[in-house]
Amino acid sequence: MFVWDTEFRVRSWNPAAEKIFGFTPQEALGKHPYDVIVPKEAQPEVNNIWGRLLAGDITAHSINNNITKDGGTIVCQWSNTPLKKADGTVRGVLSMVEDVTARKLAEQASKRAVEALRESEAKYRNLTENLDELIYRANPETFIATYVNNGVERFYGCTIEEFLRDPTVWESTIHPEDKERVFAWFTEARRKMESGGIEYRIIRKDKTVRWVEDHASWEKDQQGNAVSLNGVMYDITERKLAEQASRLALDKIQHQAALLDEADDAIILRDPEYRILYWNKGAERMYGWSSEEVLGKDTRELIYRGNLQEISPLLEKMSKEGRYQGELRQYTKSGKEIIVSIRLSLLKDAEGNPKSIRSIATDITERKKLEEQFLRAQRMESLGTLAGGVAHDLNNVLTPILLAVEVLSESVRDEAGQRMLETLESSAQRGPNIVKQVLSFARGAEGERELIHVREVIKGTIIIIRQTLPKQITVKDEIPKELWTIIGEHTPLQQVLMNLCVNARDAMSGRGTLTIAAQNQVIDEQYAGMHLDAKPGRFVMISVADTGMGIAPTVLDRMFEPFFTTKEWGKGTGLGLSTVHAIVKSHGGFINVYSELGKGPTFRIYLPAGETTVAEPEKQPSEESVVGQGESILVVDDETSILQITRETLEAFGYRVVTASDGAEAIALYASQGKDIAVVVTDMMMPLVDGPRMIRALRRLNPHVKIIPSSGLVSNGQAAMKGDVAVDAFIAKPYTAEKLLKTIHSFLHKDAR
Repeated sequence: MFVWDTEFRVRSWNPAAEKIFGFTPQEALGKHPYDVIVPKEAQPEVNNIWGRLLAGDITAHSINNNITKDGGTIVCQWSNTPLKKADGTVRGVLSMVEDVTARKLAEQASKRAVEALRESEAKYRNLTENLDELIYRANPETFIATYVNNGVERFYGCTIEEFLRDPTVWESTIHPEDKERVFAWFTEARRKMESGGIEYRIIRKDKTVRWVEDHASWEKDQQGNAVSLNGVMYDITERKLAEQASRLALDKIQHQAALLDEADDAIILRDPEYRILYWNKGAERMYGWSSEEVLGKDTRELIYRGNLQEISPLLEKMSKEGRYQGELRQYTKSGKEIIVSIRLSLLKDAEGNPKSIRSIATDITERKKLEEQFLRAQRMESLGTLAGGVAHDLNNVLTPILLAVEVLSESVRDEAGQRMLETLESSAQRGPNIVKQVLSFARGAEGERELIHVREVIKGTIIIIRQTLPKQITVKDEIPKELWTIIGEHTPLQQVLMNLCVNARDAMSGRGTLTIAAQNQVIDEQYAGMHLDAKPGRFVMISVADTGMGIAPTVLDRMFEPFFTTKEWGKGTGLGLSTVHAIVKSHGGFINVYSELGKGPTFRIYLPAGETTVAEPEKQPSEESVVGQGESILVVDDETSILQITRETLEAFGYRVVTASDGAEAIALYASQGKDIAVVVTDMMMPLVDGPRMIRALRRLNPHVKIIPSSGLVSNGQAAMKGDVAVDAFIAKPYTAEKLLKTIHSFLHKDAR
């Protein structure tokens, strides 16, 4: 028994197949039958049968000459059944093969026996009576037997005399469910005068049921009239039982495979040479390859990209203990690196030899990111406590120094001594400023809170910035008139903006553009799910962006840590951004930073809005106004968490959603489903095929395709609205559900307005 895929390649090969043909599973897997077991002269017939199977025929039987590994020829009887998916399409073929070489020799012997009968009845009987098969002759019109050999006793459990004495015995022994089919077959065969075979059940004298295969031929006279029906009957009960058992086993396997496909985890089975034998739907979703793409491929090259150094300890542990559990770095089809929690088990055969390795992997990439954010927050809190203690002790140290300077200045009269005291006093007075900065970092703003008009804070800061920054730096502002108010402290908030602007000045080396913007924003559950510190509610968002060289990923992870700086020695204390973080956090807010090398970063500060507003905000549209009508939206993003939460949001508001994890997958999806897709929402920064390249490709497929790009960098949005991609809308990350729904709804109904 073995399974072929739709490309006619061997995908499974059981021990019986190895016994019959001589090829091991390793030698047969992935091979075409013409390369191993089918001789050239049999290929046209095999091609015909294969076409019928792919068309979905229930079964296909054939008897063929086949080739063994040692070059010998055997005769095999084939029973082929198409394997179908849930939608009815054929995904492979199950073949059950029996070596019938001995039987064919028996048939040849029986044919020779029939010929010998014409020469000598006695010689015929000597030849046929000792065969295990049932040989018979019958009336061509009534099908009543006129001769049977000793095989009748084994087949029917009665003597030759009993069988020949009763003209109805053959008809009465045919199973009632098969009788009509059998007589119809013999009648049609007689009409066409064609030889052939049919399988049916008989009921023996002891009431047991057996399966037989009846091969009949017609003996004709010189005028072409049938004078005798000659036949050979084989007992195929064991084969039929084996077929039923294999079908039950196959059904069980398919049921188990369906259950495995429901699992979210990636479940993979590979052989000792690392070739993939099984790949469930969870693996397809996690890694991006379909099972057809990976079967027979080497897992080391596929999901580890040849990184044998990292997985060598895993392999060593597997060989010693037969199992492994831990965390590993792997790669998806798009080239994205993921972190998985993996459990490996070594499976052995009956003799205790390694047979295969089962792998169950869970994608924990997003969880690890959240853990890193959480650990970073804990580290910041611990360092803040430490810094607060240091600042407190430093104040205690500086106080007596300054007091002592004042006392000594009264008694020291010489000029040199006075200069030394002035230096000491000047240095000591710098201490309180450092202490104040450290305390701001440690505790945030601690003064009296009041109602703050954010627009006034920003405008005041911009006036100072324009007066102090080099003239080569252009300062732009985008501040709406109707900003919500917040509860906080004016001076610390101005310090936040000043610190960010000074950092931007240093990053641009005194030349470039600094943009300060603000807007009212309502954060919902979706937005909050994208950031560890975010909470749902009304916020005033202030952004500071520059045109510097950007921030490296390794720096992004540590930029808010106290005393961490990338500036040269003596040009920075490493407390600026940590102070910004502490002040914003003390106001109940949070910070998002978006950056990539070669492009300036954008700092976004979110401060909770107070109850009082400067002006009544514009009335928000009702949910009903943004509910979809079943339109299909293609969402493209390489971040799994964003894909998932965006899909759930859109589906909850009446849209149908198709997702793609990179630009290449999105292009393929649109090529096949583009006529059903109303809008494409895509990230601009993705591996392999990024947003702009994907948009250009989609425009070649459909010049009128509706596309809404999204990015955490404002510069990406500005580029998307211009240039060769020229889209009409843009959503800045992280976006709220309201912003997403309003943009899509507006885009869909733009023409209607």
